[in-house]
Amino acid sequence: SYCHQMMLALKEVSESGDYHSKYYEAMAHSYASTDPATSAAANAISSYYGVNSYPTLTYNFLHPTTSSYNAEHIKQQIDAQWKEAADAGIAASASLAAKSVVVNTEVKAAVENEYRITAWLLEDGIEANQINATESWMNIHNNAIRQASTTNPISGHDLGTIKAGEKSSHAMSLEILGTKWNRDNFKVMVIASAKNSKGVFEVVNVAICPVGGSVAYDYK
Repeated sequence: SYCHQMMLALKEVSESGDYHSKYYEAMAHSYASTDPATSAAANAISSYYGVNSYPTLTYNFLHPTTSSYNAEHIKQQIDAQWKEAADAGIAASASLAAKSVVVNTEVKAAVENEYRITAWLLEDGIEANQINATESWMNIHNNAIRQASTTNPISGHDLGTIKAGEKSSHAMSLEILGTKWNRDNFKVMVIASAKNSKGVFEVVNVAICPVGGSVAYDYK
């Protein structure tokens, strides 16, 4: 019943200055099995964070903030973690197979480190009445997590140490499970992470790849 407040806060952030160029969002619908936007992957990702309060907003795999539906607070979190140049770039392509989305990725390091890569299948345009919705757009749910290449660990597949200027590639398959999933509304979120100063993998770059398309390296 509080999720509409998070939706309002995120909308405000996305319309403030250049904030929406600084982040991508993925929605793990895990509150109720009757929600048409839920999935086993969404539930697994929520379980990883130990979510028991809705909504919960997390950043870069590491920074959970329970019920953080305050636009100014969200901006502060983004400002604190924003870097002008990413430690690594991501190139990717995604293609639709009979029962899966095949994702080919490549990570190029700007900074030598141990890296991991993962891919999440997202779906837009899922219609479902939002409790306490105050505007009609709240009943259309985007960026819903449908599948993940792995959730254990959530940071994905080991690429090992990549030296500055070098590349590492990895292919993943995202199985299409739901009969009501709309393939026309799919896209793929590719997430690269690296060890931080505490030895924990934290997101260093994200790319959104259209199914049937590709994305080139971007270090912003």
